[in-house]
Amino acid sequence: MKLKYLIGNSIDHHLLKQEDGYITLASMQFSSSYKVIAHSDGDVILHAIANCILNALNLDDIGTYFSDTDENNKNMNSLIILEFALKAMKQKGYQINNLSIVLESDKIMLKPIKQLILNKLQEILKINAISIHGTRTEQNLNIISAYATILLIDFGDKFNYEK
Repeated sequence: MKLKYLIGNSIDHHLLKQEDGYITLASMQFSSSYKVIAHSDGDVILHAIANCILNALNLDDIGTYFSDTDENNKNMNSLIILEFALKAMKQKGYQINNLSIVLESDKIMLKPIKQLILNKLQEILKINAISIHGTRTEQNLNIISAYATILLIDFGDKFNYEK
């Protein structure tokens, strides 16, 4: 029997290195005095969302599909990872009802870029029911983390998702 609702949650962490450049969040690049240490572009928000969707669908995590030991995935745009998860979601007959994200970092502050990230996620996911909040560890850690919780609903015959 297919469930009407599926809930998923996920966490993605990356270390930060002090180095002028940019950081990628929600597929956008922001100037920063820190660089994310990652095999892909290090977009913790898109990684957390993709893993959240896969978790809700009872599928393996993104590391299974996009191994960090595969050189083909080096510097990969995380939109590819998210699109993979969205395609799996559509194939299983679900759509996103709502999404909650918490971005945690002592070095990268969400407040100045929050609305840009929210707008971009609404554009990518084609939903408005997204909340995003920021927090800090208050321990001056060189890390950035994204936590995501998602509710997927069975779309039946009413779904109109084109990606």
